This record gives sequence, structure tokens and C-alpha cells, in this order.
Amino acid sequence: MARIEAALARMDAGRYGLCVTCDGRIGLDRLEADPAEAVCASCMQEKPA
Repeated sequence: MARIEAALARMDAGRYGLCVTCDGRIGLDRLEADPAEAVCASCMQEKPA
């Protein structure tokens, strides 16, 4: 639920679809798969395991 609320807050702020880490665009394919996605593919790959 928190991820959905955060996505809605990004929409209200005009930041939906932008990575919260690097401000790059989150690909449409990622948003279609998970509308609450907050990071782009590049930043997701850089995440420590």
C-alpha cells in the first residue's frame, strides 16, 4: 500500500515516471508491469544485492 501511496504522491507532484534516484525516465514497459515502480532500469541494476 505504501508503494501505491508514494506513486500517487509522485503523480500529484508531477514526478510520476521519473526515477527517484537519478531523475531519469522510467521506461513505459516498467511502468506497465508495475505502475508503482520508482526507479529506472539503470538504477535498479546498480542496487547492491
